Amino acid sequence: MGVARDVARAAMAEVLADNDERDLVDRTLTRRLRHGESLDDPAVRARVYRFLLGQGFDGDRVSGALRRRGSRETL
Repeated sequence: MGVARDVARAAMAEVLADNDERDLVDRTLTRRLRHGESLDDPAVRARVYRFLLGQGFDGDRVSGALRRRGSRETL
């Protein structure tokens, strides 16, 4: 069970009128990884990707955020 894709997209469009989507994806990713999870684990990475898509974010934006976060973790 979840939110219908068209409803999620409409809600995201409304929110994004005032916020930058890239920043919003990054902040949502940060909140999702608070418990010390690492994106180095493929299962965690896949679960977080699906979560962010389910929140209505664009797949390319989500992939970019995961790449950016992954490169920060290896520094």
